[in-house]
Amino acid sequence: MNQPIVNLDGTWSLFVNNLVENTENTFTITARNETGSTDEVIVIAVDTVSPSLSINSVMSPTDTATQEVSGLLRKAQASLFLSTGNHQNQ
Repeated sequence: MNQPIVNLDGTWSLFVNNLVENTENTFTITARNETGSTDEVIVIAVDTVSPSLSINSVMSPTDTATQEVSGLLRKAQASLFLSTGNHQNQ
């Protein structure tokens, strides 16, 4: 980790490297002067594991224009998309 860069307008940045994969990396950032200090905590998660997806059986062929498709998505922050030909639904 390097030293933070603090600009005249108060904005700042800091490059954090060597984050641990597949876990939450927790950092405490402290601002301090002669009258005291204040802390903020930030958590950076490095997620390198792909989601797991299973789909329940569907009735096919069917005589209705509406069909429920369901299953199990094993990844809390994953998004699910359904693509059919030229259409995509979220």
